[in-house]
Amino acid sequence: MTNNEIVMQGSPSLENGFYINTSGESAHEKNYALKTAGFWVRFWAFLLDGFIISAVGGILVNPIFYLMDWSLSDSVWYAPISIISAIFYYSYFVLMTKFFGQTLGKMVFGLRVISLKHDQLTRSDVLLRDWIGRIFNNIFMPLYILVVI
Repeated sequence: MTNNEIVMQGSPSLENGFYINTSGESAHEKNYALKTAGFWVRFWAFLLDGFIISAVGGILVNPIFYLMDWSLSDSVWYAPISIISAIFYYSYFVLMTKFFGQTLGKMVFGLRVISLKHDQLTRSDVLLRDWIGRIFNNIFMPLYILVVI
């Protein structure tokens, strides 16, 4: 893997130069202690992201289906609601990680995805991590129960 999620100790504010960096120093040179995030903090961030995706998807997508009199109860993978929900789900993670380096759930818990090889996340890093990786994550979700136990 070419990137890691980190936990920042300290306050990542604009005054500290974390988001706007005019002095040329990276976040590693500031007064932040970077360390790899653990399972539980990632879990809670992912759970919060799931609630956000469900809420926004319900607010934006469901009214369109009601107006067009399309079925919201089809449970097959190729149903229109399933396809639109999947596009919204993967787009949220890919776009938020690419443009902000973190999703809203990660922002709340102070997590950030950084590249170990580059200054910024590359398009291939983000697509591999948040698109292909999430597909495998959804296929092998029962294995995560073993991690919890």
